[in-house]
Amino acid sequence: VIPMKDVRSVPVKTSTLVTGKFREFFVPTLLASMASQMGVFVDSLLVGNMISSNAMAGVGVCLPLEQILGSSALLFSVGAAAMIAAALGSGKNNEADRLYSYVITLDLVAATLFLVLMLPFVREIATFLAGEQEIAEPAYEYLRVMVWRTPFLMLLASADILVRTDGKATISSQGIVISQIVNIVLDLLLIGPFQLGITGAAIATVTSDVAGILYIAVRYLFARDRSLHFTAFDEGIKVFFKRVKEILASGMAAAIAYSLVSVKIWCVYRILGSSGGDDAMKVYTVCLDCLVLLSLVVAGCQGALLPILGVLYGEKDYRGARMLTNYALKFTLGIDAICILFICLFPKYVFGIFKITGDLAEKGSFGLRLFSLSVLGVAFSFMMMYYYSTVEQAAAANLISVVEGILVVPMSLLSVRFLADDGVWISFVLSEILTVVVVLIYVRLKQRKNPDACPDIYLIPKTISELLYDVSVEATGENAALLSKDAVEKLKGNGIADEIAIKAGIALEEMTLNLITASKRPVEMDVRIIRSKDHISIAMRDNGTPFNPVEYNPEEKEKYITDGILLFKALAKDIKYNRVLNLNQTIIEL
Repeated sequence: VIPMKDVRSVPVKTSTLVTGKFREFFVPTLLASMASQMGVFVDSLLVGNMISSNAMAGVGVCLPLEQILGSSALLFSVGAAAMIAAALGSGKNNEADRLYSYVITLDLVAATLFLVLMLPFVREIATFLAGEQEIAEPAYEYLRVMVWRTPFLMLLASADILVRTDGKATISSQGIVISQIVNIVLDLLLIGPFQLGITGAAIATVTSDVAGILYIAVRYLFARDRSLHFTAFDEGIKVFFKRVKEILASGMAAAIAYSLVSVKIWCVYRILGSSGGDDAMKVYTVCLDCLVLLSLVVAGCQGALLPILGVLYGEKDYRGARMLTNYALKFTLGIDAICILFICLFPKYVFGIFKITGDLAEKGSFGLRLFSLSVLGVAFSFMMMYYYSTVEQAAAANLISVVEGILVVPMSLLSVRFLADDGVWISFVLSEILTVVVVLIYVRLKQRKNPDACPDIYLIPKTISELLYDVSVEATGENAALLSKDAVEKLKGNGIADEIAIKAGIALEEMTLNLITASKRPVEMDVRIIRSKDHISIAMRDNGTPFNPVEYNPEEKEKYITDGILLFKALAKDIKYNRVLNLNQTIIEL
């Protein structure tokens, strides 16, 4: 927020605090997503260059199975993360602990079941994924090792999301980066000097996941300021299954989406294999590798958006949630558009990275261009899917996941009869356009049914009727006085008794001044005042140094303005404090 003395005389609502937190989370989340996807990209690149293009395609056809396993972890962790963030936002830390514990337990149980079911049928699974192509044998060699990745893949995927939800995005990012450093080093050693071929690539990936989960577990479990803790299941079996049902319902859209993406990839491989043979499948593998890179931005933005949005939604800060999501969408689509422009201008250069040149690169350029354009639709759909899951619009999220996942397959089957391989690439673009149209139609129907609750595409109210005051300020001495004066005037104008309005003004000014004293650096604040039946609540959120007025210690009076703390504590009916996403969250009831 630009200091008010320069541009305005009264505070207004801005997105400075939440979008700043989004950017703070985006960088480590992007690095984590980049490192996570690098396992797929590096395996494909090194296998293609150091072994053969058939081996590269063998790695590619195993990708759908890996995504299905990953989607199982998402089913638990994405749903729980949104619920955990909302619980932390509303001050329900015990509920957040239980949800965290449920996810870890569900991951371990599901991973064990998957492993037991897959081990006896590895060759059959590889043949099913690859078909009767030359790539079936390398797919088997890769998969017989990769099957042991299952528990580590699921735990690493969940740990990444849960640790980030607790505001520890850096720990998560470091763990994933370390994991992929291990992967690259072992790839080069096992494929190169040790001559283990595609089996070596698989061993490298499994070992890297083990390294990543160990690092995150040690760093997070020994962090003193973490909010989430494993707790006993003391609510009874009925409550346990009820919670699990809620987690599954919340995470269903993400799991469906990633599972259907896996199915879609497999179906398109088979369609292209029957129409264009191995060459068409090689082009599609390059397209998928480009999708992996372009999806890094989407994954980074999703990961940064979800915990912050969940907290805002839990606080019923609908204006803040709308501002944050609007910013995240523009951020995501803008970066992806720049990358897609490069691919469209230089497709042969992209193919050259994968050692594909000559006629195949020339022929495949049309498909790569169209496929890359379709990624903008994928980015929009997945961002909105995660958004809807977080704000309890499960039907909208599930609709996106299903339409996004299945539409391209029947369109490809139909178009390939008339346009051969080109029909498949055209189908990718058309299916994304139709997906956006379906979402807009659904939103319009929801608006007609309940225009107040669903005024726009975000499907949340613009505000709550009890909201009396909603502003953002930079914490300065001048702004403390201005904030106090403006709040008192607004509260009186909304029918609040003079005595209560003046108490609110005093509390705001003293909290702001003490926050400045404690932080000793620029601090951004969001302030909301909400009317309840028998009191008003001042909800303050800031990015300053941890500052808990409830646990004020008179012996530390040099850190605070002592009289101010004692004054507003005496005036308040109750004060609640929480540290969420490395932000101070203070609620003062008057």
